[in-house]
Amino acid sequence: MPCYTVSTATVQFGKNTDAELLRLALRSLGLSADNYVFNRETGALTYRSYVGDLATIKRAYSEQVVNASAKKNGWSVNWKTNAAGNRVADVERVSR
Repeated sequence: MPCYTVSTATVQFGKNTDAELLRLALRSLGLSADNYVFNRETGALTYRSYVGDLATIKRAYSEQVVNASAKKNGWSVNWKTNAAGNRVADVERVSR
């Protein structure tokens, strides 16, 4: 691939995707906010120079959605990766 070529990846989300949670998901993966465009009307996320598994972005967004919902309802979520390589959430009720 020539040095002037820019590769892009497109991930399709729903039209109701929360752009702030998506930004947090990309940041949790170590991705720069300078390299993506999210179209709120179509739900398409286009990321420039992404070389990873596209499903990883969707999983990171899903974790952010779970975290936000849990926080809103008074729960605490701690994410871990189990021996099989799957993400697992430990959920606790936050005492008031």
